[in-house]
Amino acid sequence: MANSFIVSLLLSVLCIASASSQSTAPVGSPTGTPISAQEFIKVSCNVTTDPIICVDSLSPYASLIQESPRRLIFTAVNVSLANIQSTMTLVDNLKKMKGLTFIESGLLSSCSEMFVLGQRDLSTSKAQLDDMYKSKRPDFKQHFEDAKMSIGGAGDNFFMCNYEFDLRKEVVKLRALVIPTVVNVTHILSNTLDLVAKFANATG
Repeated sequence: MANSFIVSLLLSVLCIASASSQSTAPVGSPTGTPISAQEFIKVSCNVTTDPIICVDSLSPYASLIQESPRRLIFTAVNVSLANIQSTMTLVDNLKKMKGLTFIESGLLSSCSEMFVLGQRDLSTSKAQLDDMYKSKRPDFKQHFEDAKMSIGGAGDNFFMCNYEFDLRKEVVKLRALVIPTVVNVTHILSNTLDLVAKFANATG
């Protein structure tokens, strides 16, 4: 009987310990194990076309993003907007260079116009995402699709700028200055689209 009592006592202690550990386990991952903001960004970026660029561009904002899919999405959009703006500034400064050929000037002007359109599309997507989170289905789905289309449109404009420069192999100096930046922004926009497509339906 003593042995039975001891076994029953041990089982009771184990049950209490198990219940206590489950009730105090921080939420943050499917197993209940907390994950850091940096790890959340890293895991989330695995769904993107270029995870390395995704992590590099979003990691500085880990304290803002925390482990929130919604903050992740809006931060990605804001980072994309900031990169578009810096690229626009670069191109505007290049347009002021002396000695540009007719072709070089035309390429820069064409890209500048595309970037303005890209900035407009991405700003529109931000407003559409705001509307999406304020609405219910089926409006949610419509705003979601509109936001994806706007982000994709911004990416298309940067892709076209890169394509036009790629056709002009003789513009060596400008290609070296413009193409790496444009390609980087194109990747950032593509990553943003991937994150929105994957996590827009997530709560938090």
